[in-house]
Formats: sequence, C-alpha cells, structure tokens
Amino acid sequence: MRGKYKKRKKYKRLNYEDRKRIEALYQQGKTIDEMALLMGVHSTTMYREIERGGEPYNADTAQQSI
Repeated sequence: MRGKYKKRKKYKRLNYEDRKRIEALYQQGKTIDEMALLMGVHSTTMYREIERGGEPYNADTAQQSI
C-alpha cells in the first residue's frame, strides 16, 4: 500500500495541474492528510491550499489567489 504514495519533498510548489488533482480528490471525499500523502506535500500545505481554494474547494479560485 505504501507504493502509491509519493515521498514527501521539501517546499513543493503546487501548480494548476496539482490543484485540479486536489479538487478531484476533495470531491471524492479524501481527508486532508490522505490528499497530502497522495500529493507528496506536508499536511500544513494542504490545509493552506484548501483554505485558499474556498468551500467547496475550487482549483480556479485557488490559482487566482496566488
């Protein structure tokens, strides 16, 4: 089961494609910690990203806010 998770890297910047993937994961009901593991980022990064994208999370909104 560990094989499907990306290894965490320091200071990964999220691009629009990442945000679209987060939007899809969010719609699937994944937890923030699950999304962070799948995306290879720290859970704090994911919490900030979800806040940036609004409720419900929208990749376009998050991209425009940076």
